Amino acid sequence: MSALVRRQYILVSEQPSVGSYQQPDPINDGILCEELSLSFENSVVERPAMRYNSRTMSEQKCTTGRRATVSFKTEIKGSGTTAVIPEVDRLLRIAGFDAVNIPLVSTTYNPTGVSGLYASIELNLDGNRVRLIDCVVTAMTTEINSHQLEYDNWTITGRISTITPSVALAASVPYDSIKPVASFNRNFQYDSKLIYGLNSLVIDQGQEVDLSEDLNSSDGYNPGIIVSNDPSVTFSCLQRITNQIHDWDAYFNSNTKYALTSGSLGSTAGNRVTHQMPAVNVISADRQDQGKLLGYSITGQLSESNLNDYYTRVYT
Repeated sequence: MSALVRRQYILVSEQPSVGSYQQPDPINDGILCEELSLSFENSVVERPAMRYNSRTMSEQKCTTGRRATVSFKTEIKGSGTTAVIPEVDRLLRIAGFDAVNIPLVSTTYNPTGVSGLYASIELNLDGNRVRLIDCVVTAMTTEINSHQLEYDNWTITGRISTITPSVALAASVPYDSIKPVASFNRNFQYDSKLIYGLNSLVIDQGQEVDLSEDLNSSDGYNPGIIVSNDPSVTFSCLQRITNQIHDWDAYFNSNTKYALTSGSLGSTAGNRVTHQMPAVNVISADRQDQGKLLGYSITGQLSESNLNDYYTRVYT
């Protein structure tokens, strides 16, 4: 029988140290996700030897170690209980965020300014089990579209621990039962003014990850490490004919930073999420047709107003 796309899951656990595989627990470490994919960086060495004919020595190519990359998306939602960490807590911590918990009030995530934790990952692709070690987040974007669920998009790269065929799926991988909230009736503001005709927004953490090689390691690679961030936000909005709220060209020319805030997604305690970017300057203001209406595509650079606060996510 063929394997099914729907019969897949991912388990993620934090490692105590580099090189120490931490076996994820199906009961506690499952991450509800969509569009799960796995790819390999296959390293093959050519042999461009000169011979008596023009045929390459394709049958003599040499393979070396390989890395794996996992990509997927997760819903943005709370845990269902105020100040209890959400299901994606481990992913945020691996991406370089830290949590500040105020009991019975909120959980707030801010970037730490250093590389995140390493993770061990187990994938079961309908019977094909793949275990990865020393995993690091190489890309994280937050995607917000009108009348859609809000998502985090993840790309994670790690070293291959084992690949084992014909392994039964876990009997149960429980997830947070709380439902996410579709994105509408938001209160996205820039410079304390509501953004007119806002229909989509993407926050990119802009990780730069070093994935260097190592002659002495078992697979020829070093564990990845986040070496810098260049965070940005891009959004699409409509143009007003009169009573223009934002003069995007003037914002671009002034190069002045203003806060971009989202208001709350959701109204139920334990399932409210807000995005805060305290210092955003417009670095691109392009005209963009949106169907039969005129609009803008705006890109802003995220900066700090205080230490490591260029982006904050708050769960209440």
